[in-house]
Amino acid sequence: MRLRLGFFFAAVLTVAPVAAWAEVLNLEWGDLIPPGVPEFNKRGVVWDDTVPSGIGYDPDFFPLNERLDGKVVRIPGYVVPLNFEEAATNEFFLVPYVGACIHVPPPPPNQIVYVRTEKRVEVEDLFMAVWVTGRLTTEGKASEIGQAGYGLTAEAVEPYEE
Repeated sequence: MRLRLGFFFAAVLTVAPVAAWAEVLNLEWGDLIPPGVPEFNKRGVVWDDTVPSGIGYDPDFFPLNERLDGKVVRIPGYVVPLNFEEAATNEFFLVPYVGACIHVPPPPPNQIVYVRTEKRVEVEDLFMAVWVTGRLTTEGKASEIGQAGYGLTAEAVEPYEE
């Protein structure tokens, strides 16, 4: 089974019964930043030529919110496929805005979530926002298009609706 993400298709990929989870935290992108982090780090303004590409991110420079490690969360964002086969993917970066990771510079690592799904997600429109629900970890992934500070095993991916 694949989830088709398009403007006229409202299907849901659900691996586990989301309603059965005790507590799902609805996150905004600012929640991925620990309290007390200077504003410039929140927006990634310094994630440019001052941080050479190909190096691991410094957790002191772009800290992760360790309190979210292991929590079941729901977060909106945009899909940037990492593997793409027959217009579907089971690995992607979830990013806060359209075009992130495709344009330089990418968002900072604490604003990119590496998502894995058990089943492939069909992606028809990269400009369409989605909700992703699953267990968040502070173990990310590096790729040639960006570096995620967080990882998430998706239990549900669905079109974004407010």
